[in-house]
Amino acid sequence: MSGPAVTPPSHATFDTLRAGGPELVEELVDLLTKDAHERVRHANGFVRAHVLLSLDRATAVIHCQWAGKPAAPLGEFASRPGVAVSSFVGTQTAGVAGPAASARPEIAAIATRHVDGHGGARELGELLVRSGTWKRHFPGFIGATAHISPDGRTYVNYPQWIDEATYRSYMADPRIALGQQEIARLEAAPPEFVLARVAADIGPP
Repeated sequence: MSGPAVTPPSHATFDTLRAGGPELVEELVDLLTKDAHERVRHANGFVRAHVLLSLDRATAVIHCQWAGKPAAPLGEFASRPGVAVSSFVGTQTAGVAGPAASARPEIAAIATRHVDGHGGARELGELLVRSGTWKRHFPGFIGATAHISPDGRTYVNYPQWIDEATYRSYMADPRIALGQQEIARLEAAPPEFVLARVAADIGPP
């Protein structure tokens, strides 16, 4: 028997936590995962969450998808001593589905780009959709979703892959470098990029 229908996500949150050492960051990942299971997934409008540990073990991220207005997933972590927190809330927009769209991700990237407003963000979205011509057929690529902040100045792309080998092969494709040149002309400030392993994939209760 199937469960209740889940409304497709319309908003997303990315909360990034940086701390002074890998042991503390790994502890944060464990605590975020526990909190997401016990509290966050019961919030109104929750659709899905990923808890991520960056490959350099310097950063923990909790990414949540929401149907409607997002909740604040961090709770007590937002003021934890010794932890620097940055948060993004945005509306989900353009996306590309890959051939492994139904697979569980092992590797994901949070690519945060800064533009001059909604016009630049829309252009980035159009570039992402056009790039889907080849990405939709790249083996092991799960997909990418893009998100825009309310003021249009921050654009977050969230691509996912089945494993690290697939990610490395994807990034070595010469079409990636060509796309980066187009993206760079739209940026108003240097981008931020976090490459991470998906430590937990959490659905609704």
